[in-house]
Amino acid sequence: MKDQELILRFFALHFGLKAYQRPMKNFLNMFMLWNRNLDKIPAKGLEEIFKKTTQLIIEGLGEKPFRLVNQINAAFAEAVMVGIAYNLNQNIALVPENLKSKYDILLKDEQFIKACSSNTSDENTVRKRIDISNRILGEAP
Repeated sequence: MKDQELILRFFALHFGLKAYQRPMKNFLNMFMLWNRNLDKIPAKGLEEIFKKTTQLIIEGLGEKPFRLVNQINAAFAEAVMVGIAYNLNQNIALVPENLKSKYDILLKDEQFIKACSSNTSDENTVRKRIDISNRILGEAP
């Protein structure tokens, strides 16, 4: 179920970051309720942004990204995925060839790592890590 939660977190934060309030579980439940009938964001739209984002991740970072230690860090994964999707929507030239270098910059950003490691569901922390990801992934190579 962890994989399903990560996918839901990606969608909810990509489409509803401004409405985010902790706890994360309630936010995710409210997002699912809001789009329960797929009338706000149709399945095709969800599928399209997910496929574009994950394809870029696989091509640029490989098959096992998002590990700060030995396991997947959900806060890190959601921030990178939302940052990628955001920049795809902004028509930024985010391509597999420059994704790895931008990803490495994120890994070295102390504020980003802290926002992925402590108080991860706090409203300001969630917004901070996604803002940093959006900014760094959107910078010119």
